[in-house]
Amino acid sequence: MVVAVVVCDLHLPQVHSLKEKRQVLHSIIGRLASQHRISIAETDFQDLHQRGRLGMALVERTAHRAEKRVQEIRDLIEAYPDLLITEWNCEFIEDIA
Repeated sequence: MVVAVVVCDLHLPQVHSLKEKRQVLHSIIGRLASQHRISIAETDFQDLHQRGRLGMALVERTAHRAEKRVQEIRDLIEAYPDLLITEWNCEFIEDIA
């Protein structure tokens, strides 16, 4: 079993209020949670309207499959036109018993 833990920092240059930021992030969070069945939450920068941090976790049987899913998730986030990924940290934890 492999657990992937991802911390993703985002810059939202077109956002001008916390309300707009929440709309964008809730859209991303909902889409990723439903399409990829991952645990995901906004974990920092809740009081800044142009920055966001998402924490994500997923479980797979193999490292190869976990890496593939993490790349699919990154591709989906990068497809959003109103944001930029400023930092992407991913850690794989293998053979948890």
